[in-house]
Amino acid sequence: MRRNGSEIFFEGVIWFLIFFPPLFSGGLPFLPRVILFTVIFSLVPLVLLRAAVRSEWSVCFPREIWILGGFFAVLVFQLIPLPEGMLGFFSPATAAIYRTYAAEVSPRVFSISIYPYVTLLELVYWAGYAGLFLVAVNLFNTRRRMMRVVYVMILWAFVLGAYGVIEKYILGWSAGRLTFSTFGNKNHFAGYMVLISPLAFSFAFYEKDRAKKLVLGFLGGLLSLMVFLSFSRAGTIALLGALGFMGLLVWQQSKTAKAVGGVVAAVLLVAGLLSLAGIDQFIQRFSSLPSGLYTRTMLFQDALEIIGDFPLFGTGEGTFRYIYPMYKDIITTRFTYHLLNDHLELLLETGLAGACAYFGFLSAVFVRIVRKLSERKDPFAKYLVIGGLSGTAGLLFHSFFEFNFFVPAVACMFWLILGITYKGVHTRFARQ
Repeated sequence: MRRNGSEIFFEGVIWFLIFFPPLFSGGLPFLPRVILFTVIFSLVPLVLLRAAVRSEWSVCFPREIWILGGFFAVLVFQLIPLPEGMLGFFSPATAAIYRTYAAEVSPRVFSISIYPYVTLLELVYWAGYAGLFLVAVNLFNTRRRMMRVVYVMILWAFVLGAYGVIEKYILGWSAGRLTFSTFGNKNHFAGYMVLISPLAFSFAFYEKDRAKKLVLGFLGGLLSLMVFLSFSRAGTIALLGALGFMGLLVWQQSKTAKAVGGVVAAVLLVAGLLSLAGIDQFIQRFSSLPSGLYTRTMLFQDALEIIGDFPLFGTGEGTFRYIYPMYKDIITTRFTYHLLNDHLELLLETGLAGACAYFGFLSAVFVRIVRKLSERKDPFAKYLVIGGLSGTAGLLFHSFFEFNFFVPAVACMFWLILGITYKGVHTRFARQ
């Protein structure tokens, strides 16, 4: 089936969104971030408009998106200037901060966010990620289109990983540094790989052609090996959890000796590649785990104190770095930009109101995907969903120990894969 010009254009833009962010430390610098979100905000209305004008294809708005709307409502509420008395009702600790540090300001009208400009920026970023989810749900409606984008993800992840291995272990450019590949932080690189490696394995299960099956399985093993070689401890644990979850889903959907053999083969492949690469440094890295846990524990204790003071609406999305010095108990010269736990940081910054809406959305989406998965008979849909579900679940686990969702390359890939997975479990694919 020939593709028309608009299909090629939209797929090309999606490929750009896959390729571009990792090239600049995961998309963290300001200019690449501006380019990235400009492209996303330009793409969203075009895709939705295209969906609306095509008679055979209506705009798809997942019912769970309205729960996420509650999260955006909280962020908007954090930006609204409130009279001091009303602010004291919603957030007494915030009102106390303004009384202490803005005693001379008049009129006495303040926002819940202690830094509204940063919260506004984060609102824009979140809107972009939600838009990318909607783009994936509305754009990927055929088997071939989904296969192409997944193969592009897998191959690009392999290129990034191969570059990281060459840079660190052959050229020695990043030896002793926290970076890996093009990412400014090896843990973010590991999170990126955790998202994609289950897709390689799941498509290896799906493919009937033996050569493709072997290539995809080997690529999945290499992507997994690269997580180990990055020496990210949390990434390694998250990867093992994601692959274990994938194995469980494969077993539940197939319950055949062939499925069990495939899972065992995947585990043996990863173990074999790791043994060839050398396991001594890896074991040494894990021996320092207690000290890392101690630092995080102290950080989390400080965060819980902040949450206790700002329980309902938080301090404002994106404001952790500004509120934390007031509560900091860890003696260090390093400036802490993020709490090393995405979920706890979101609770701290958006309060119970924002966290309930956000996690309610994710829970509703995951529950719906799992329920629909049991109804599907199409092997392509099953294995696409198994790979996507395992990767996104693995990243969510990894985010208990990292700030992945503040890294555009990782966040964009998460929302793109989640959208494709959601679309895949609901789509009846024509035989192609």
